[in-house]
Amino acid sequence: MAVPALPADDSTGNDWTAAKVNAIYDHLQWHRDTAPVFKGQAYARLGSNPDPTDVLTATSTMFGFGNAGSFENTPVINIGGWTVQGSDANPESLVVPESGIYVVSVFNDWESNSSGYRSTQIILNGSSVSGGRVLGAPSPSGSTMQNLTTVLDLAANDELDVSANQGSGSTLTATVYLTAHWIRST
Repeated sequence: MAVPALPADDSTGNDWTAAKVNAIYDHLQWHRDTAPVFKGQAYARLGSNPDPTDVLTATSTMFGFGNAGSFENTPVINIGGWTVQGSDANPESLVVPESGIYVVSVFNDWESNSSGYRSTQIILNGSSVSGGRVLGAPSPSGSTMQNLTTVLDLAANDELDVSANQGSGSTLTATVYLTAHWIRST
């Protein structure tokens, strides 16, 4: 079975069509169906739905399931008992169902703007994850996409979030996806 292709950026830079979202979903579904040892997976778009979330310049913004109009407070793919914890006042976290080793990935598609910097990081129980941050300059043209993946030893009931920051000098939108794959028990 061939790995489904992920969508390429289109000429508008950050216009996420249903076809692009479905291509990402198909890619994750392929991974789930072909993983040699599979027990649990969560995948979700964070922030407001269907619109991206505004990220103020030089201000860390927490993405979660509790933002107004969010993704119905549940992961898109939920295998293995993933839950969401928190309140709408504080972005809700993805709660780890079982202790073990997990591969956690974040994809962030920033609005087009060539100024400043972009930063995306994984947050575990309210703190930054070592090795779970990507920082870089924006694309000189088109949208800036950041992707980071890390392996974490997580305990049952640990909470995962994503934080983003940017220094463009103006408010930018960001569309963030979070995936977590259970690998093995610890």
